[in-house]
Amino acid sequence: MSKAKVLIIDDEPHMQELLSINLSAENFEVAVSNCGESGYLKTISFQPDLIVLDVMMPNMCGITLCKKLRSEKIMTPILFLSAKGRAEDRVEGLKAGGDDYLQKPFNLKELLLRVRKLTKPFKTKNECVEFGKCWINFDSYQAFGVKGEFTLDKKEWIIMKYFTSNPEQIITKEQLLKHVWEYYNEVPNTRTVDTFIYNLRQHFCENPNKPVHIKLIKGNGYLFSFQ
Repeated sequence: MSKAKVLIIDDEPHMQELLSINLSAENFEVAVSNCGESGYLKTISFQPDLIVLDVMMPNMCGITLCKKLRSEKIMTPILFLSAKGRAEDRVEGLKAGGDDYLQKPFNLKELLLRVRKLTKPFKTKNECVEFGKCWINFDSYQAFGVKGEFTLDKKEWIIMKYFTSNPEQIITKEQLLKHVWEYYNEVPNTRTVDTFIYNLRQHFCENPNKPVHIKLIKGNGYLFSFQ
């Protein structure tokens, strides 16, 4: 069976190192982010089975990030870690959509027990989406398009995951650059997005010049449709 994936979002380097070493030793696949904004982007790209989330961070605190994820129907289990341990702090975290809350400093064995409990049911679903005559299996990266079955590369997978999670919504190039390439401080002058969109249309559109599923909204961005 594949390893369960854990995303650590914490701005303290020593905490990142402590959690990464011990979770890796327990056979988890680990990724790390150091603030709420980059943690949000990493959640989209890494697709973790559990998020270990610090509360007090720069740019976007853990509570705000949790609320943002839940508002976007991202229901990945969240284990809050925080130096704030009052009852009202724990209640705030759980009301925001967290699944568990552990105060710092914590007992390492207790942390690992909670992580194992929250990741126990991981990978039980086969995540496959269909649109028109096409389909994508996001678990295996396999897809079926107008020319038959093929394998998505990592960037194509992230783009299509973002599109299919936000159907009938205008997605700007800037949003794609942030979510796929993690450019969130400044947007480079590049046609990278255009190139990837062109390739995806070749995969999924009978006539790439008149796309049905990945449409250009002139002056705004792109819109994905399941129709």
